[in-house]
Amino acid sequence: MTLRTHYWLTLLALAFIFAAGSGFAWILYSSRSGNGDDKPEPAELEVVPPDTWVDKTLERLEAALDLRPEQIDAIREDIEKAGLEVDYVRESAMLEYHLLLLRLHLDLAPKLDPDQQAKLEESRKALQETFERRFSSLSEHPPEATVER
Repeated sequence: MTLRTHYWLTLLALAFIFAAGSGFAWILYSSRSGNGDDKPEPAELEVVPPDTWVDKTLERLEAALDLRPEQIDAIREDIEKAGLEVDYVRESAMLEYHLLLLRLHLDLAPKLDPDQQAKLEESRKALQETFERRFSSLSEHPPEATVER
């Protein structure tokens, strides 16, 4: 056998060993994790209505942490304070959301035909009424005055 043949047989043997090892590792990994392509599912976030946030949070913490009744009593005030902050943040976000939509109506109008502008104006008025009903207690100024251009 020549040196060149010996060289190629050595390379072929190494390639075979590498391929066999890779295949074995893939089989081993697949048997441990299902099909080998499994990814952990992201945790699903439950949307909790504002009026039940404190109770649901306490229930989740109690179940997840195996809290005793005295521990629940000890953390209840903190959860209630956080609940007030959650409500404030939720309302602030909704306020910003509605203001953004009102600004969008103003920005879109000049780019539309007159008949489209009329339809958009109807939509804007309905949104303005919703805004006034929902956020009248938050502002002393009329909502149109708060919309910046």
